[in-house]
Amino acid sequence: PAPGFEPAWEGPEGLREAAKKLMAEARRPPKNQHMLEFARWLDNEEAPRIEKLVQADERRRNRLAMLELAPRKRSSRIVEKETRKTEEDRDIQRRREEEARRREEEERLKKDRERENRLRERQRQEDRARQQLEEERLDRIRRRRKR
Repeated sequence: PAPGFEPAWEGPEGLREAAKKLMAEARRPPKNQHMLEFARWLDNEEAPRIEKLVQADERRRNRLAMLELAPRKRSSRIVEKETRKTEEDRDIQRRREEEARRREEEERLKKDRERENRLRERQRQEDRARQQLEEERLDRIRRRRKR
C-alpha cells in the first residue's frame, strides 16, 4: 500500500520525515526498490537543497529587516532640496528680523524728531514770552520817560 501524503508544506524537515516514512514503507515486504531509491533521493539530495533555499530566503528576509531598521541613504537631490529649503527659511527669518529692526529704527528716529520739534516749539514759545516780557518792560520804561 502507498503511504498517504499530507498536502501541507512543512519545509525540509517535513520532507525528511516523509522520506523516512517512505523508507520504512519500502522495506516492508514486499520490498519496493523504486520507493526506497526515491526515499533516499528525497532524504539525501532534495531535502538539503530545499533546506539551503529556505535558509537563503530566511537570510534574505533578515537582511531586508536589518535594512529597514538602518537609516536610509538619502538622494543628493532630496538633500539639496532640504538644504535649499532651510536656507530659504533662514533668509526669510533674516529678512523679517531686518525689517523689524528697520521699523524700530524708523520709530525711534520719528520719536526723536517729534521730541526735537516739541523742544524747538517750547523754546520758540519761551523766546516769544521773553520777547513779549521784554517789550512790555520797554513799553513801561518809555511810558515812564514820557511822564
